[in-house]
Amino acid sequence: MPELIVAAGLAFALSLVLTHRVRAWADRAGILDFPDGTRHGPRQPVPRAGGIAIFLTLVTVLSLAFVVSLDAVQVPADQLDRLAALTLGATAIFALGLWDDVRSLRPRTKFLVQVIVALAMFWGGIRFQSVGFLGEGRLEFPLWVAIPVTVVWIVGITNAFNLIDGADGVAAGAALFALVTMTVVSVVMGNQLSALVCLVLAGATLGFLVYNFPPASIFLGDSGSLLLGFILATLGVITTQKAPTAVAVAAPVVVFGLPILDTTLAILRRFLRRQHPFRGDRHHIHHRLRDLGHSPRTVALLLYAVSGAFSLVALLMMSTSGAAVAAILAITGAIVLLGVQRLRLPELVEAHGAVRRGMRRGLQQRHVIAQNVRVREAVERMEEAVDPLAVFTALGYAFGASEFERVEAFLPAARGAALKGVQGVEIRGSAVVWRWQPEPPRTGESLWEIRLPFRDGRRHPVGRLSLWRSIEDDHVLTDLRMVALELLPAMYEALDRMAGERPRRPERTEVLAEGGSD
Repeated sequence: MPELIVAAGLAFALSLVLTHRVRAWADRAGILDFPDGTRHGPRQPVPRAGGIAIFLTLVTVLSLAFVVSLDAVQVPADQLDRLAALTLGATAIFALGLWDDVRSLRPRTKFLVQVIVALAMFWGGIRFQSVGFLGEGRLEFPLWVAIPVTVVWIVGITNAFNLIDGADGVAAGAALFALVTMTVVSVVMGNQLSALVCLVLAGATLGFLVYNFPPASIFLGDSGSLLLGFILATLGVITTQKAPTAVAVAAPVVVFGLPILDTTLAILRRFLRRQHPFRGDRHHIHHRLRDLGHSPRTVALLLYAVSGAFSLVALLMMSTSGAAVAAILAITGAIVLLGVQRLRLPELVEAHGAVRRGMRRGLQQRHVIAQNVRVREAVERMEEAVDPLAVFTALGYAFGASEFERVEAFLPAARGAALKGVQGVEIRGSAVVWRWQPEPPRTGESLWEIRLPFRDGRRHPVGRLSLWRSIEDDHVLTDLRMVALELLPAMYEALDRMAGERPRRPERTEVLAEGGSD
């Protein structure tokens, strides 16, 4: 164990020096993150090749550790192949990120390369292949399950750390908390290889964080964020390959809680916006905290606290079992939900409202059915009506139990003679108006209006039906499509019949062709 501490200290010191030198080199080479014009972005160009310093530190210190004292780190022979696979994969991911920092790659290209590297890790022995199950031995995964689970995990965590690298110090700080926790898990599991890699990478990350903490003078870049995410993902697989319980396997998931949560919210947010999942935006958790008025340092410290809390939960899970684990997860889930709610993400606020409206609508289905039945019955009454009074009585019946505060029908003045004397009908200039209002209007109440047109036999608009309802109601229960396609044509045909005109009633398909469909 002392050798591991020495290796971590050496990595920290070397990272301090290399990060300083890489920052100057990247500035001269033009590998910079330029201001994006937003109020929360950098005010001047900032070097973004910090991953170079972390990668060089990791390779140098690990090589030195194995050359000087291979026995001290106690790496079993069967672990050396996995170390080789991790090293090759990390090098490939680092090169991919560095190329993207310098030249920029298409998201699909980056994703494809990451999938190929993840598949290579699987065939190199870094894979989810079994899990301890209820203390009754191990549950072995078939190949068709192990491959996609491993690939999704490695690619997902790799990109999760890349996504949270949008604010000073956030990605590096979250990785540091995860690395310290993974070190403890590795020691508990007796995996000296993982403990060595975790501590060395933690030292390298801490040295870089000295320059990356707000206000940052250098960024990780894709070379750094992808590298950290990939190594953490693969270490998460390695430390759980011989885990005795499912709780030990679940620990890395909790450790990476912040990047996983941010990625999940990003996917959900883009799905609700009908955007491509690979399309970037500035609506991540750290962006939202900035929008809520927090300074860059406050954002970093808040997210460090969140990362530390997830790490503590993971360690508690490792030290408990049974009902205690379930209680810890339940409490953690409730706190996470409350935290997400406090972010007030517009997409989630609207989705929550839509769910509430859907539930309320579901509870009101009896009312909807009853209202639709009244509309259909009103159509039948209009078809059988022998005078205008019966037609308007049927119209009033159609909305007698609806949510509308007032119903008005506006018809051509030429109808005035035929409708004279009908209760509720008034002649107003060039229009005949019929109003139905079950109760006197409430003082100070705001109403909004829905207008549906009357059309003659040649499809010309000749009037309208106005439906007034309280602005406080959030949705319409009445089937307006049924009103427009069945009730209004039946009403106008009945009035034409009584006036001695019998134009052909438009067919339903013609009404739909006119744009009456939803």
